[in-house]
Amino acid sequence: MLSILITEFITRQALDFLSQKYAVIYLPDSYSRRADLLKLSSEVDAIIVRNLTQVDQELLCIAKQLKVVGRLGVGLENIDLDYCKNHGIQVFPATGANAQSVAEYVVSSAVVLMRGLLVATPLTGNGQWPRSKFIEQREAYGKTLGIVGLGSIGREVAKKASAFGFQCVAYDPLIVGTSVSIDQLTIPLLGLEKLLNQSAVVTLHLPLLDSTKGLFSGQTLDLMQDGAFLVNTSRGQIVMKRRLPIDFEVDV
Repeated sequence: MLSILITEFITRQALDFLSQKYAVIYLPDSYSRRADLLKLSSEVDAIIVRNLTQVDQELLCIAKQLKVVGRLGVGLENIDLDYCKNHGIQVFPATGANAQSVAEYVVSSAVVLMRGLLVATPLTGNGQWPRSKFIEQREAYGKTLGIVGLGSIGREVAKKASAFGFQCVAYDPLIVGTSVSIDQLTIPLLGLEKLLNQSAVVTLHLPLLDSTKGLFSGQTLDLMQDGAFLVNTSRGQIVMKRRLPIDFEVDV
């Protein structure tokens, strides 16, 4: 029977399903015990990880039986993909598994930010009523939402944001053409600078690669509209650290 090492949390339903077919070693804290992780990896046919387990060359060299690496997520920066490719080890990310959840988070975050709810809610809870201030906050309807990276999650964002009345545009260097059709929607494809100039909200859906690390530098952020919002549900390293002024002060 093929053996699988699971080094981080997995749902009980998935664990029970795998256990019916394979010899499963479930040690959800083993990613933090490197010596144990290396020893266990040398004895299994497959390993399932999230983002904390470093499936690097050291581990892969020891894992002589390894045939498959499963990733419970879509980011693959913790896996040595070149080594896997050169040694016939297949890597399977859970593409699309959390697309709906992330898309809901992005659209709800965009609305919350545009409407000023982060500040308005506790003020109201404290008995204040700054109606004159927050009645001026922006509606989503008719505003432009820029989607950077139009993969499975970016496409779900486009569908949900369009239902709110956002006008969606996208930038994706891997897609050729001037637009993309998603169900009944047509999403214009723009250059990154033009997208940033036009968008009231920009949302990032990119993998962490050498080409995307630090892509959103201070210079890039300066291309955005005054008062625009950036929602990053991809990797933090895509946005370079910079202290941004956020003006949510309310006179009451």
